[in-house]
Amino acid sequence: MTIVAYIAVIALVQFCLTLGVLVAGFAVALLLAWASTSFRTTVAGFLGGAAGVAVAVAFGYWVFQLLVGEDSYGAGVLAASTVPLLVPISNDVRRFLLVRDARKQMLDQLGDSNDSATLDRLRDVSSTAHGSAVVGEVTGLVLAIGWFMVRT
Repeated sequence: MTIVAYIAVIALVQFCLTLGVLVAGFAVALLLAWASTSFRTTVAGFLGGAAGVAVAVAFGYWVFQLLVGEDSYGAGVLAASTVPLLVPISNDVRRFLLVRDARKQMLDQLGDSNDSATLDRLRDVSSTAHGSAVVGEVTGLVLAIGWFMVRT
């Protein structure tokens, strides 16, 4: 059953990350509907990223608890739960850098022709959660490793 558990965790952990980011980020964004766009996207992105990693690690933990046994969560399972997350997190970092550069270029081009109030409003409206989601995901990984260290 250990092999089946490893295969299940490695195969599904990226889906768990995506689902956790989507559900938590959307819920937080709805709760912060009253706030400015930049604040809402920053907080929702960070909490969504951290929650996505938490869901992925919890999935690995629960799969091993159910299929292998009570004391089966070790360093190998933590690695199986977190190492596959490095691919989507690195993709998120790349996407963040592309979006940040494109946004900066757009604001620089518009900055010459618009007044400062319009430019400030455009900065707020065009903000995205890409950067804060990456920070949330990395924070989630650090917290997961810390949780594992405290637990063992």
